Amino acid sequence: MLDTSEVAAELRMALQAWEYAQTNDEAVFDADPFRDGLMEAIGLHAVSPEKGFRQLLSFAERGSLYSANYVAWSYASGTGVRKNEEQALTWYRRAYEGGSERGLLDYARCLISTGQTDEAETVYEAGWERSLVPAVYRLIRLRLRPTLPLADRLSWKPSLEWAARSGHPAARFLLSKYLFRGWFGLGLVPEGVRLVCGHIAAILQGDEDRPIAD
Repeated sequence: MLDTSEVAAELRMALQAWEYAQTNDEAVFDADPFRDGLMEAIGLHAVSPEKGFRQLLSFAERGSLYSANYVAWSYASGTGVRKNEEQALTWYRRAYEGGSERGLLDYARCLISTGQTDEAETVYEAGWERSLVPAVYRLIRLRLRPTLPLADRLSWKPSLEWAARSGHPAARFLLSKYLFRGWFGLGLVPEGVRLVCGHIAAILQGDEDRPIAD
């Protein structure tokens, strides 16, 4: 029997990996003052979380943005240290304010998990200004609602289409679903049907990564 929860978890991980790949994470690593010791510390964190956490915390306290994201995640998940949402927010914010786009995404996500949605929207807006596709998509998810007047919903359509054309997997699905459901007006439902059928055909052909539109 198919374990749907396991499949959902795998999809979330795949989406997160895609989003992180769109950030400046590699550049942040290359510019890190403790780059030479980072991979060793990360490897240690995987096999001995408490020791690895202490090493990464030491780097983060001395200005390592890359380590700050790991320290924040450790506090958020309780890996190698007692779970502490306040500390997670502190370190994610430090990474974000230091220029880490991965920190931006995770800081906003952590804000939402603690009920600070308005603050999260402000952070995503900063990502929008940088044309960071995952931030654009996430802000759309927060603000685009069926209860909005049609004109307001339509004002979000070009941005959702841009995120979809940029390759965001969830944006492609969301655009199809909203069109199909008539969120952008009944006149665009046929376009939604076409996109949904195109997605199904692409999946059957093993080409689900094709562009959203030709």
